Amino acid sequence: RIDEIAEVTGVFLPDDEVYDTVSGLVLARLGHIPAVGEHVAVALPMLVDEHGHPRPQGTARLTVTAVRRHVPDRVAMTVLPADEGQVPR
Repeated sequence: RIDEIAEVTGVFLPDDEVYDTVSGLVLARLGHIPAVGEHVAVALPMLVDEHGHPRPQGTARLTVTAVRRHVPDRVAMTVLPADEGQVPR
């Protein structure tokens, strides 16, 4: 679940009414049933620092590492901080 990822890692993935799991996010962004190895780059939402200033989180690259019953079963996440530039491809 997206909220559990945030609790464990401190990375806040974008949420939506359409999905509440990382698999759902991947399916929504790709628009098809993914194959192992497919990935999606997701811009992470801005956070607010202790001074009330917006702070970018960067980009998450979500790579499907296993598929079960036409749904991503395992997804690896790599975070590229905002100050490192481009969205990973």
